[in-house]
Amino acid sequence: MDTQAVVQDIVAAFEDLSDPRRVEKSKTYFPTSMKVMGVTNPNLKVVIKELKSSYPEWNQREWIDLCKRRRAVVSTVALNLKSRGGTGDIPRTIRVCERVVDERQDMIQKALSWALRELSKRDRAAVVDFMELHEPRLARRVVKEVTHKLDFGTKN
Repeated sequence: MDTQAVVQDIVAAFEDLSDPRRVEKSKTYFPTSMKVMGVTNPNLKVVIKELKSSYPEWNQREWIDLCKRRRAVVSTVALNLKSRGGTGDIPRTIRVCERVVDERQDMIQKALSWALRELSKRDRAAVVDFMELHEPRLARRVVKEVTHKLDFGTKN
């Protein structure tokens, strides 16, 4: 299956959660989306188990919602990553990032930072505008990593 088609469907499902068929279809792409992002960790189940033990009060629905949001944000990386066939989709990336600006979950913050840093390679001005508009609401980690990328070209 074409990598960009998978990414487009994942992001589209996140943008339009009112279409249950699209959301269901995006669930089937989870293993592929991990490959798209270069995640080949054989211990992924162990990592998930450790995360779940850190948040025992969360129910299954909360985990699923968190994973859907993270997957959508991370999928925008492939839209802009040349080595993964991305040709750049600035408006869609910005729309998805705006939906998680107020998130405080570590996994979402990391995904948002990654998406914005990758987008900055395609359209620096769009990321600068995004940061100026949303900086008061963004997590400190996101502001620090993205600002550093804009200023010095590296994450840290």
